[in-house]
Amino acid sequence: GAVFTRNRRNKKGQRARAAGCSLRFLFLLLSGKSIKLPISFYQNNFELLIKMSIVPPTRSNTGWPRRGSEQFASKYVSGPAKPLTLERTINLYPLTNYTFGTKEPLYEKDSSVAARFQRMREEFDKMGMRRTVEGVLIVHEHRLPHVLLLQLGTTFFKLPGGELNPGEDEVEGLKRLMTEILGRQDGVKQDWVIDDCIGNWWRPNFEPPQYPYIPAHITKPKEHKKLFLVQLQEKALFAVPKNYKLVAAPLFELYDNAPGYGPIISSLPQLLSRFNFIYN
Repeated sequence: GAVFTRNRRNKKGQRARAAGCSLRFLFLLLSGKSIKLPISFYQNNFELLIKMSIVPPTRSNTGWPRRGSEQFASKYVSGPAKPLTLERTINLYPLTNYTFGTKEPLYEKDSSVAARFQRMREEFDKMGMRRTVEGVLIVHEHRLPHVLLLQLGTTFFKLPGGELNPGEDEVEGLKRLMTEILGRQDGVKQDWVIDDCIGNWWRPNFEPPQYPYIPAHITKPKEHKKLFLVQLQEKALFAVPKNYKLVAAPLFELYDNAPGYGPIISSLPQLLSRFNFIYN
């Protein structure tokens, strides 16, 4: 049978020719002359060409300015950087610090869920998307945060708040709604401190489901609801409508309990976890 033999080349001669060709290439490159080399050179010196094409990052004087570069400081930085608040501190006070009275009943605008969505549909055609704001009021019992909720009947819970008027400012509108719902009746003006927006929810259709984002296929949401943290004073007096009960629900009761409180209220423990609470 046939016997095949491998063609063994002189390895020393091959290395010498490659080294000589590499030196010639470097000389021509440094001299600035045009370079025309045979294909065999690129095949035999592939690794060398790859290494030469990589520019160490410390040697580059082009591209984006490096951190600490004074040359481009005035061009890309408009002013002193503002410090970021990594931890927001909120003072909480005991539930026993607050007094709760009663006042005349406050009824919903709509007698049923169907009526509510029918009114939303009619107003959407005239004014566009409904804007809703709700306030999150927190107290503590035995150093455990509790959220104040309005209870209607035996199973329905809601945050104090409501619909904004067309063109109304969000914070001023929430203050108005908080006064209507929980404001005292002796003429003393309530001081509502509202600094933090803690959540956004959207209703994509004229239906109950709401989401903490706008679904990709929705271009005209029907309602936008914003949640604000309302910081309470050390002591306060609230007047609760007679048809409501004000309850203090602990965070551990709300957490992961959408069947009992709905998706928005049950998400409050996660939304509030970014704050550093001080228990006074």
